[in-house]
Amino acid sequence: MLNAVDVLERTISFAIDHRLFFVIVILAIVFRKWRTATPGRPDSGGPLSSTLALAIVVATSLAVSICFAWWHGMPIPRFHDDFAYLLDADTFAHGRTSNPAHPMWPHFETMHVLQVPRYISKYPMGQGLTFAAGALIFGHPLRAVWLIGAAACAAVWWALRVWTTPSLALLGGIATAVHPTIIDWMESYHGGELAALGGALLLASAGRNKTLNAIAAIGVVLLAISRPYEGMIFCIAVGIVLIRRVTPAGVAILLAGLAGIAANNYSITGNPLVLPYSVYERQYDPAPNFIWEKARPMPHYRNAEMAFIYRVVYLGQYKRVHAPGGLLDETLKKIDVIDRAFFGPPNLPNPRPLFLLLLVAAIPLLREDGNARLLALVLLIFAFAPFSIIWWMQLHYLGPATAVAACLAMLLLRRLFAASAILGMAVAILFFANAGLMWFGTDTPDGGMQAKRIKIAQQLMPQGGKHLVIVAPDVFDAVYNAADLNRAPIVWARDLGPVANAQLRAYYRDRRVWLLDRLGIRRY
Repeated sequence: MLNAVDVLERTISFAIDHRLFFVIVILAIVFRKWRTATPGRPDSGGPLSSTLALAIVVATSLAVSICFAWWHGMPIPRFHDDFAYLLDADTFAHGRTSNPAHPMWPHFETMHVLQVPRYISKYPMGQGLTFAAGALIFGHPLRAVWLIGAAACAAVWWALRVWTTPSLALLGGIATAVHPTIIDWMESYHGGELAALGGALLLASAGRNKTLNAIAAIGVVLLAISRPYEGMIFCIAVGIVLIRRVTPAGVAILLAGLAGIAANNYSITGNPLVLPYSVYERQYDPAPNFIWEKARPMPHYRNAEMAFIYRVVYLGQYKRVHAPGGLLDETLKKIDVIDRAFFGPPNLPNPRPLFLLLLVAAIPLLREDGNARLLALVLLIFAFAPFSIIWWMQLHYLGPATAVAACLAMLLLRRLFAASAILGMAVAILFFANAGLMWFGTDTPDGGMQAKRIKIAQQLMPQGGKHLVIVAPDVFDAVYNAADLNRAPIVWARDLGPVANAQLRAYYRDRRVWLLDRLGIRRY
């Protein structure tokens, strides 16, 4: 039971921790000058032409991506998904949509990668195509991500131009380009930028003339090949709220995109209607994707790493969500991730209460502005997507809604500024300051097994010839391979016991064989 002293101490502590918030609010009250907002009135956009404003947004995005990588170094892949996307990229770069199943495939089983009926990742082709273009044309997979990211920022600017004013579009486009969430997508292998581009194209085009035209259809296809589930929910939201007619060009592009996806499915699974993702889930994953589904039977695993990840981590997540209070706990965690995605990580001491003042402006904004109500409805319908999945929230799941969030944020900022110029300026300044501090608090991750794999490759390659590295069962995150398992200079394989290893060595008899265990690498 709290006594008066405890309450006073906690109040003082809260006031000190949020002193910046209270100082700004007090200043806003003292110097308040309430004005009647005119949310629907466009501005002239100042002396900048649309072309110049768009160029500024694109240049800002590219400069941020390039300079961030120069400052912190080029990121290396870290997570299971990253290596699956890179496998896709290597496959596409060699002119194939998938690879034949390898005779020794049990040795190469790894997370998120199909081995049979074809050797390819379970994911849609969008991120792999982006990485393939980056590797082939620009010498690094992420350089194409930077270009897609700049295009996404340009599309967000266009959506802002349709839904707000020229001045807000420029401010929002620049804010998008420097936003910590966008930088996270630009400087990692997880994706998000392609879905942001697709969602922005769809929102801008549908908002301009309520039509599913060619550009809107391109946005739908980009969503389908990047974030299919979240993209589908976003398309449903835009379709219900905004779309009133379709054009022949839009229908043609949609059909062509669907045909391409169906053809890719058929080349991998043998069925145009069955996704590689579905085949992989049936083979390996006992945990379902949606909160209303039941767990699947536990598969048999041939290696300790995948057994641990699926039995302990993935199925553990399913059990936690379905335990008493688990769904509420997971929902609160997702709200926290959405909060971080919208505002960025709290690099400044406790800036969050001030940012949440934007939500106070939501009440008068939604009452006064029809555009804001439409955008809020789209976002509300889209929210079903992240809250219906059983998995922990990740930033790139929210990619399709980037433009909607940006448009609403700018309308909220304008409404807050109309109420108090001090509060409006404070929110804008704190956002850019908080985003800027990300440059000094982020280091390129170079730990983990991938850094060790790179060092091992640097040791083996100068010796010439080809190499087979057999990875001990208790060494995780080491078995990732190129698309061509016969021609790759180094092949990483799982230790499946003396008999299976002897067959593997016989198959790769032209290679030097090594053993990687917890002590390091040595001749097998």
